[in-house]
Amino acid sequence: YSNAILALLDLSSLASIGGYLEVYSNAMLASLDLSSLASIGGYLQVSDNAKLASLGLSSLTSIGEYLRLESNANLKTFEAPMLTSVGGSVEILGNPLLTCFKAPSLGYIATSLQVGKLTDSTFGNPNLRCLQLNSSIQVIEGASISFSDANYLPDCIMDTEKGTGPLPPCVQDGKSCVDPGSCEIFPPSAPPPSPPPPLPPPPSPSPPSPLPSPAFAQPPPPTACSDVFNSRTNVRDVEDGGLWCNSRDSRRNAIECPQFYYGVTAIGGGSMTVYLCQYNENKRKCTSPGPGLECPLPRM
Repeated sequence: YSNAILALLDLSSLASIGGYLEVYSNAMLASLDLSSLASIGGYLQVSDNAKLASLGLSSLTSIGEYLRLESNANLKTFEAPMLTSVGGSVEILGNPLLTCFKAPSLGYIATSLQVGKLTDSTFGNPNLRCLQLNSSIQVIEGASISFSDANYLPDCIMDTEKGTGPLPPCVQDGKSCVDPGSCEIFPPSAPPPSPPPPLPPPPSPSPPSPLPSPAFAQPPPPTACSDVFNSRTNVRDVEDGGLWCNSRDSRRNAIECPQFYYGVTAIGGGSMTVYLCQYNENKRKCTSPGPGLECPLPRM
């Protein structure tokens, strides 16, 4: 008790307790696993745990003394499906969000059953909709049954009674409450989500576009004499004014004229004019000369 930072308490391997179990004033406790606990020789008290939302005792069959659920601000469900007897009282007091108390096998309470509020100045169980005990439950003669008016349960507003008289109609018997689904601590697994619709088939690939016919790169028009003579673009010596492509190299070997080339026309005074030419296969000469660039004759 009084553990300010305890958030998880796993006692899933604990099978029995000879004395008592008290879970008290643990402000951060949100999960308490007692799934294997079968018997408690003393009492079980769960009180003032602000974040505990559910308490399941799936294996518990007996409590030697009393069972008390008190002032748990966030407790919504209590479930003990195998619990058959409590040697003292069962007290469900001041749990503002408690919706369901399920103990469908509980057939014997030795001293009293109290459902309501702690004192006249405190709250009760205003959301309690399901109080489930065995239909043949016995409360020994002289014990008290108390349902205060601080409960949501219809037909459960009554003064304290003594003896073994019938329980009020609000106590559900058998195996289920009016709305069993609202009481499930571990609700049934949701059905798996529908698989996403299949993706549409990818569009058929378009046939590749035919590759363009290979073309020779067009050099820029001559702008500087050094660009012309330092480039790897063919420079052809042509007759004055003809601008035609030589069909043989300096060794008189036959060559193929390129689509574009620089045509050179010698003029007087040791200079020449360079043109950008486009080879015309039929005329074997430059048919669309660009602007000429006057350059000095290169030294051989």
